[in-house]
Amino acid sequence: MPAPGSSATTAPRPTPTPLKIPKDLSLIVKYESLEADQKKETYHRGYHGNEIWKPPNVRNAFIRHQTQAMIIRWEGGKATVPSKEDICRKPQMKPHDAATLFVQSESDNFWAVPFDAEKQDVKEHPGGWNVLSFDHERQNGNTNAIYSSISTVGSEPRLAAVGSPDWMPQLLPKEYDYNPARTDDEPAVSAGLIGSLSLLFALPAFSVPPEQLPEVLTGHLRPNKWHRHIRKPGRTSERGMVVTVYYDPRNEQGSHKVHLDELEKGFFGPFYQP
Repeated sequence: MPAPGSSATTAPRPTPTPLKIPKDLSLIVKYESLEADQKKETYHRGYHGNEIWKPPNVRNAFIRHQTQAMIIRWEGGKATVPSKEDICRKPQMKPHDAATLFVQSESDNFWAVPFDAEKQDVKEHPGGWNVLSFDHERQNGNTNAIYSSISTVGSEPRLAAVGSPDWMPQLLPKEYDYNPARTDDEPAVSAGLIGSLSLLFALPAFSVPPEQLPEVLTGHLRPNKWHRHIRKPGRTSERGMVVTVYYDPRNEQGSHKVHLDELEKGFFGPFYQP
């Protein structure tokens, strides 16, 4: 109890130590352009009898553009383009996860599934093509800050807190932003964006046209953050892509399932900071 005449003081709340991506953590990301083959299957009947475009539900209804494929090595949070010789002389790469995304025809939102849609029938996947969604997860050591964990099967349609202008709407359409008018909860403090690595790496790939992808990924993707650019947007109607994240075959010590799972869960801080 404070002495008479004195004022009680509250000890400052400790601030969590900022988390950083380890310099020895690396992975490989492959981007492949995918197009719906309109001669086989393109349209699906939407709600209320309206025609709402969705990508095909079967694996043989796509055209894969191998010549437009791109590979990056992401090491310590920085992206580089490895030489073809570097990739080819390594053992076969083992995938960590994959996602297929298409831009909707009615908006710049996405349709997505958590696998390569040319290798697995979407019609066999529960729910089929889904819009992006999120799980809201408390940041370790700071109960006031909440991560938005991106997914195709998340429990929430929007971010846990207001998105950063550094990456919204450039990476995520504005419709995913936190909307206080749609919730009775107190506004949360954003801890940033985490979640599926294939989806996190896919977002910047759709921020520019395909030919600008190498320059943008190596120049704007940084440890725990995204540096906004002023280039022409890339979320054009029905544009599709398969994004596959592989373990780095030249870095067995720093590229394994435990590390990449921790990266997805925010163990090293947000992938895109608030």
